Amino acid sequence: MELKVKNNGGINMDKRLRLLEKLKIQLQGHILVGKEQNEGWKSPVPVYMFKCKKHGIVKSTAKGYSKRLECPQCLEEIKKEIETVHLIEDPNIDQSPVARAVGLR
Repeated sequence: MELKVKNNGGINMDKRLRLLEKLKIQLQGHILVGKEQNEGWKSPVPVYMFKCKKHGIVKSTAKGYSKRLECPQCLEEIKKEIETVHLIEDPNIDQSPVARAVGLR
């Protein structure tokens, strides 16, 4: 299997995704594809592929203590939507706890 990583966290996969990997995603909800260590991190974290209902098969790391898998493309869309709403409704976006929580400021 050949993975080409995009900046947004989604992936372009080779059309030859093996049947076994497709089945694992369908049955388990995700598959482990390796580990990733970004600059400044103390240790590598597991990277998973899973199926997003909106964007298809995507790649991401588990988030939070509950190790939830979230589609990076969906998160980016939500972030842009929140930023747009806050810019219209609240010019002091720095003061918004929601904006800080999703990394807008």
